[in-house]
Order: sequence, then C-alpha cells, then structure tokens
Amino acid sequence: MMQVPTSWISAMPDPTKMMQDWDTATDTTNDLMGFPSLRGKETMYPQVDVLIRASAYSPGYPSVNNTYNPATNYGGSASSHLVRGPQNAPYWELHEQGHGFLFPKFPGEVESTVNLLHVPVFHQKFGNTLNQAFYKSSGGYTSVGTLNNTAVAWMACFNFVHGVAMEQVEKQYQLKGHAKFVDTARLFGWGKVNKYFASFNDDFEASVTIGTTVDSLLLRLAKNVGTDMRPLFHFWGVPPTNNTTLGASIAAANLPASAAIYDTLVQYESLVPADNAAYKTFMTSWWAGPPLLTGFQEEKEHAQQWDTYNAASATALQAKVRSILNLYFPSGRAVDVIPPAVLSVSPAVGAFGSSLTGNLVVTFTKPIVVGTGNVTIKNLTDATQTTRNP
Repeated sequence: MMQVPTSWISAMPDPTKMMQDWDTATDTTNDLMGFPSLRGKETMYPQVDVLIRASAYSPGYPSVNNTYNPATNYGGSASSHLVRGPQNAPYWELHEQGHGFLFPKFPGEVESTVNLLHVPVFHQKFGNTLNQAFYKSSGGYTSVGTLNNTAVAWMACFNFVHGVAMEQVEKQYQLKGHAKFVDTARLFGWGKVNKYFASFNDDFEASVTIGTTVDSLLLRLAKNVGTDMRPLFHFWGVPPTNNTTLGASIAAANLPASAAIYDTLVQYESLVPADNAAYKTFMTSWWAGPPLLTGFQEEKEHAQQWDTYNAASATALQAKVRSILNLYFPSGRAVDVIPPAVLSVSPAVGAFGSSLTGNLVVTFTKPIVVGTGNVTIKNLTDATQTTRNP
C-alpha cells in the first residue's frame, strides 16, 4: 500500500503491473523474514510528503522517505521508484523496511543486516544476478562490489588480519556487513536463510525464549541451514564467543562440516593480492581511484597500506584465512554431504507478464547432473500439465 500525489500518476498507464511488482517485492521480504505473504500494509506503507518526517530516512507506518513539491507540474508521470516499480528502488527503501521487521541481529548490525532484504528481491524476482543484487543493496557501490571483491576488501582491513570481530562501523551501510548472509544463500539457497529468520517467529509464537548471543545465533543458523556455519561467519568477522562449547552443541546436533564453505574460504584465500602492485590495482578498482586517508575506517586503513603492502602482507592475510580453515577443518576438506538447493528460478515465482515461449531456468547452489525422473509443468488456469524428461 502506498499514497502518492495525483500529479505523479494521472497520465500513467494502468498501474496494475506496477502494483503487482510491489506485491511481489513485499512477498519476497515477508518470505525472507518468515512472515506470511498475506501480510499487508504492515510490511510496507510508503507515503509521499513535502518533507521527510524524521531527521533521516526511517521506517514508519506510514514511512515518509519520499518528498515532492506541490507547486511542481509532474505531468501525471513522475520518475519516482514508487510509481516505476521496486526494480528501480534505491537500496534505502528496503533498508528502512528491514528496520520494521525488528528481527534479532548479531552485535553491531542494526544498520547492516537490514540491507539484506534488497538482495533476494532483486535476485529472485527481477532478474539480477546474485552479485548484481548484492552490490545494489548498499549505497555507493558499483559492479565491482561482488562477493569476491568484498571479501578481499575485508581481508585487507586491520581487524581481519588481527583476528578481531568486525566492528559496527565496519558493518553499517557497507556490503561486508551482510555479505555472510548472501554467501549463505549462494551456498545453500535462499530457503535456508528464510528458514533461519522464520525460526524466530516460530519460537515467539510458541513462547520459546530466544537467545540473542553470538553463539546462540550461530547455533540457530547452523540448525536451520543444516551444517556448521562457524567457519563462514568467522571469516566474515563474527567469531564464536566460546568456540569449544558451541562446537560441542553443533556436534550434539549432528551438524556436519561443509565442503562448500571450505571451498569458499580456499577461494577467498587465493584472491589475496600477491604484492604491492596487485594491491594497488585492486584498491584502485575498489575505490575508483587510490583510497584516501581522509576516508572512513575501511578506506583509511586501505590507504595506510598503499605504499607498505607487500608479499609479506599477502602471506599474513593468507595465513589468517588458513588458520580459520585449520580450526574448523583439522582433517582438510569435508565430505560433501549437503545436496544442492534451488538458488533462483526464471521466470521468478509469482512473476506477471512472462513470455509463454521463453525458457524455464532453474539455478542451483552447486553443479548437478541429470538423473532419472521428470519435470512436470502445470497450467493453473486450465489444470493441464506437461511432462518433460530433462
């Protein structure tokens, strides 16, 4: 539900498709957060006004983060994303919606995990690759902001090499703050991430006490994903508080180590810039120029290493990744026992106006081989169905 000025829409064509797209976007965020799709304006209720109600963008009922000038002639067809569809929305629209869900977060993530909502909406519903949806989920990033590059930028931060947890100032409004959840979706599917957040609502409805310590959240995540998530989150700056006790709980729950996580960390280890020249090349791309000493924490730390980063620096970063691998995989790569999951489908589930002659594409979290069985396509309008052997 939204309220916009008449002067924004009076000359526009039928808004049905645009509103269907907004319904699709809000359904996706409800799925992610474990709420029913039928949840209405409680999910999102933007309103346009002559000024922003709060001192900054904020959630609300309604939320007022979009302004207009009543004296301006918009010609009945405004350019605002509110009337052009969620696929044109800046990151902050869903960021503020994320605040409205009030879900438990790891320490220091009030302004970071809420960026996650943007990613499945753009990835699952509007044709973006996972990396495209990811870099659009926070302000100021370009296509350079992939998961791989975000990992390199994080490894070059002082807290990573010193084995210190990522600080709030390093997480907020930045890709690396919610990258761990996007990595989780990439490796195990969005369904596992949805299940994790839904578990909080299930426990709340059942009057079960919800633990919010780092270790209780890591255990909850591991149970819902079905594997030990400690090494991935440790890499992304969320190490366990008591690794021995948490490890015992994970073992008691029969949660196996993940070969996919092992492979991911090995890949990140291989991406470390090898020397000063490689470092400068990466940072120039990441910052669209040499990083500045006057920048915020990450940029400042990158700038401080501009002339000093060398092969020894690379060895130190790789050793830190290797120490995480050795901690959680003392016998080397784990046996891959986790089956592939669906990461995305095209056309998107619930999509409107899709081509009747286009391809149906299913993307999985890992390579698969064709086995036995059929794919059945059902027409819900006339109850007919077609069977295909892949």
